[in-house]
Amino acid sequence: MLLKQSITKRQTQKDFERNRADKLKTLEICFKLIEKYQKTA
Repeated sequence: MLLKQSITKRQTQKDFERNRADKLKTLEICFKLIEKYQKTA
């Protein structure tokens, strides 16, 4: 039972890190688009 909880916790941590990485990537893309837009504007 305890082992299962620990596995679930680790999985949640992995998901959290993956989500954070995805958000950072999305922010990066947004900033690049904004820069490109500002250069053309």
